[in-house]
Amino acid sequence: MGLNASQLRLVPTTLKGFTGDVVQPMGFITLPVSVGTDPHLTTTMTEFLVVKRQSSYNAIIGRPTLNALKAITSTYHLKIKFTTKVGVGAVRGEQVLARECYVQELKRGERDVKMVEPQENGDATYPSSPHEVFMMEVDTRDEETLRQE
Repeated sequence: MGLNASQLRLVPTTLKGFTGDVVQPMGFITLPVSVGTDPHLTTTMTEFLVVKRQSSYNAIIGRPTLNALKAITSTYHLKIKFTTKVGVGAVRGEQVLARECYVQELKRGERDVKMVEPQENGDATYPSSPHEVFMMEVDTRDEETLRQE
């Protein structure tokens, strides 16, 4: 993106991850975020916390940005709708592409990932430390059906 560390502003707090790990952000930066395509395009200034961690995400857009965009999200439809000066714009995600990217990211750290297999009684094994990652299937939809949608 052509940014450097000198553009970051200090953050006086830490972040706690889903697995209980604590991360000290390198800083934060305010950047314009544009959503949509002409003529249904809108832009808002967004604060991003910058962390030095591997992630399957390039960026995570939170509620403050979604609220600033006056966005409505549908995870089922993989779609975000938002207001623009000329009407309503929409952005649609690609389930198959997103899943492929996620799987590729997991393969990069495969040595740290273990599959969780639920047993017949419904119990499963869970991570014993915050640095141990388990992966389990949560999307039960047929992949071929997703490609046809």
